[in-house]
Amino acid sequence: MASDELVMAAATHKGVIMELGALPPGTLLTVESLASIFKRSPDTIMRAANQEGWLPAPARMFGHAIWTNDQILAHVRELLEAAADEQNEKARKIRRLASS
Repeated sequence: MASDELVMAAATHKGVIMELGALPPGTLLTVESLASIFKRSPDTIMRAANQEGWLPAPARMFGHAIWTNDQILAHVRELLEAAADEQNEKARKIRRLASS
């Protein structure tokens, strides 16, 4: 399958979020734009950033919360790496207990 075909297949697959990666680096995103990308309400986006840690803390510009797409993507990578580290640690503990 050609690269363009893979992109189109991913874009039409339910649950794939391509908008962030397709934006030019450094694109400024508002609460509303993230709500649209993630298909969540603006309140959920702010809660995800302020309380849940699912999104990085926003900067404030002219009274509005903003992020860059790079910042969001880096944060998602960090979350994924932390989850993988946690899974690896659990697997090590299980192996250690199993060998005891």
